[in-house]
Amino acid sequence: MSPGFEVLNLAENHDVASREMRVVYGPRENPIYTPKAITILPIEVRLSHIVDLTESAQADILGTSAQELTGDWRSYAVRKPQGPESISPHWGDAPTQRLGAALFHLGKFKALISFSAPVPDRRILVVFTEHLDGTDSLSYEYTDTSGVHRQNRRP
Repeated sequence: MSPGFEVLNLAENHDVASREMRVVYGPRENPIYTPKAITILPIEVRLSHIVDLTESAQADILGTSAQELTGDWRSYAVRKPQGPESISPHWGDAPTQRLGAALFHLGKFKALISFSAPVPDRRILVVFTEHLDGTDSLSYEYTDTSGVHRQNRRP
């Protein structure tokens, strides 16, 4: 599933990032690690116009819930329609994908905050990078494997 526009997914901490990337599975007290390598960087984020779906009032306005935000959205891509071709709540784009696309296409939001599906008591930030302007910033610094210090700042 691809939203059709660029997003930057950021996680609340290392554990959430590792689970979002499917590098770590299982319970927190007994995690299972995969051999997949990822790099986790601390990123400083300064954004305005964010929809916070973890806040009850904002979720209510949009008619969503924590259950919908953390539900079985991966299966939407593999389920086959049963019967006549029609739009169904059970296949195609997951409701969370449709909600994200709708917020993106409104054009006034820079990002949304949601619960993490693999760690539902933690949050993720989905940044609509095309909507960033001079009032927003994303920046990070790191030292690469050769010892060179690098930094990046967006927009």
